[in-house]
Amino acid sequence: MRLKPGGDPPAGPTDLMGALMETKSGRGGAKERNPQVARMVVAAVIVILVVWFAVANSQRVEVDYLLFSRDSRLVYVIIGAALLGAIADRLVIHRRRRDR
Repeated sequence: MRLKPGGDPPAGPTDLMGALMETKSGRGGAKERNPQVARMVVAAVIVILVVWFAVANSQRVEVDYLLFSRDSRLVYVIIGAALLGAIADRLVIHRRRRDR
């Protein structure tokens, strides 16, 4: 999109996140922001990237746990680490909400 010199920028969102967050309400076409939609889209993109990365790395690796080591497929290690990170995130958010 090109702007003429001295011209005003176009009305409305010009970035992807702004476009995702805008939805039409039932009142005469007025627009309101819906951050829940944007969060779901971002979460879906992250899940797709993690799965793609895990599938691209399907070779076997040796993983050292606290008390033992084991050969595992890297895809399982990546998915397990992502799940543990998501659980830790939820626990931190839950604790912050509880402390308020």
